Amino acid sequence: MPSIGDLFQGIPGSAFDHYQVMTFTISVISKPLTLLSAGDIHLECAGDKANCKIQMKRDYTPYIHYISPRVTYYESNTMIVFNPMNVMNLIKDLQTDELPFINFKVGGNLLDFDGSVDYMTTFTANKKNSVRA
Repeated sequence: MPSIGDLFQGIPGSAFDHYQVMTFTISVISKPLTLLSAGDIHLECAGDKANCKIQMKRDYTPYIHYISPRVTYYESNTMIVFNPMNVMNLIKDLQTDELPFINFKVGGNLLDFDGSVDYMTTFTANKKNSVRA
């Protein structure tokens, strides 16, 4: 899901800080390729409308504060400063040597923590944490 700042351009992300849950309904507007078309086509969910809803829950949506370098590429070493919120508690029944998260996706690139995060690494919810991936 894009960041709140990307969804609501021109409105600072801090304007949404007091919302604990935000629900979005996905739809698509198809623009005509030619001027002869009848106009925009608004496509909505067929069948169960619940399949087109996305919820952003502040408690369970990690927030990235900073990433360096700003561009990720193959074999890059990227530092991420983030707030994990309660995402650490989403996966239950982990073995002692299993990690609460395995990888991170930024801009379509998958970052892994192999070699920088292990079962001894700790993160604190509602605080800025950093990790190299």
